[in-house]
Amino acid sequence: MSHTELDVDRDPSGGRVRIHVRSDGPRGRGHLGVRVLEAGPAHVRVALLAEGALLVAGDDVSVGMRVGTSVRLEVVEPAGTVAFDMRGGSARWGVAVEVADGGDLVWRAEPFVVATGAVVDRDVAVALDGTGTVALREMLVLGRVRESGGVIRQRLRVEGAAGPMLAEDLAIDGARPRVGMLGTHRVVDSVTLLGRRAPWIPTPEGMHRLELERAGTVLRYIGDETHTSPVEGFWAATVAAWRAEAVPV
Repeated sequence: MSHTELDVDRDPSGGRVRIHVRSDGPRGRGHLGVRVLEAGPAHVRVALLAEGALLVAGDDVSVGMRVGTSVRLEVVEPAGTVAFDMRGGSARWGVAVEVADGGDLVWRAEPFVVATGAVVDRDVAVALDGTGTVALREMLVLGRVRESGGVIRQRLRVEGAAGPMLAEDLAIDGARPRVGMLGTHRVVDSVTLLGRRAPWIPTPEGMHRLELERAGTVLRYIGDETHTSPVEGFWAATVAAWRAEAVPV
């Protein structure tokens, strides 16, 4: 089992954001590392990167992120993740996010590729307090080039200060396409905005937009190739709008 924990908080004296990283796993460290790219009194930008091959049979990898009051955390990934053929085995990938009142998390994930023969359980849990907000970009890809893809079972749960905001279960098997799920498509590209709604900019053709009952928006594209997804432009415009709203000092 491998776990990486990242906590960010304001410095009471007004200095650079306080960053605490804990990584536990085989050989004394987790499979995921954190590198600080930029930091200031109210914001920090980090890279989340694999310290070795991911994912293979038996891997149980998790990452936790806690964003303090009035702090903006931006997370980028230099490369995507590939779940390899597990030859009858399986792996787990878990994410737990907590954002305090006035905090803001922007996480742009690279493609998560589920190769033929891979079986992955993926759990994502988000907890928001007060006016905390989250913007997530993720892309699930069934198979590498000329592969049908493996099995991924994803469970997403979002809790706000007033109760549940979003619950979604997604079970996909590349060897058994299902009408009403992906059919013959192999790419699911999503933007999930929580605590605020997406700006009213034009939704690209081919994307579907869902407004949550509580403040939040989900935008999704289902297609055949990663490079044909229209999500990137929408994501860039959304993040630019959010960055323009400064975190309170």
